[in-house]
Amino acid sequence: MPPDPPERTPWWFIHLPVEATGLADARSLADQVAGLAAASHPEIVAAAVTVSLGDDGLPRHRVYCDRRVYGSDRRCGLFAGHDEVCRPRVEL
Repeated sequence: MPPDPPERTPWWFIHLPVEATGLADARSLADQVAGLAAASHPEIVAAAVTVSLGDDGLPRHRVYCDRRVYGSDRRCGLFAGHDEVCRPRVEL
């Protein structure tokens, strides 16, 4: 009988309200914040960043595509809704 899988630590979410003039601006700001934060905190899952309108919280809009890149185990790092072929996010 295989051993039990290790217990997963529960995920906690940080909600950081910001003021943006629209969805595009909110996504752009989220991209910048996620990139800066993930550079020094590897536990941040930048690819999962979403934005929502005010206190509504739903619907949440993805910032990044996050589909699997063909032939790779990595996820797409392009912005959600892109028309290009998916490719991994370039880490700085």
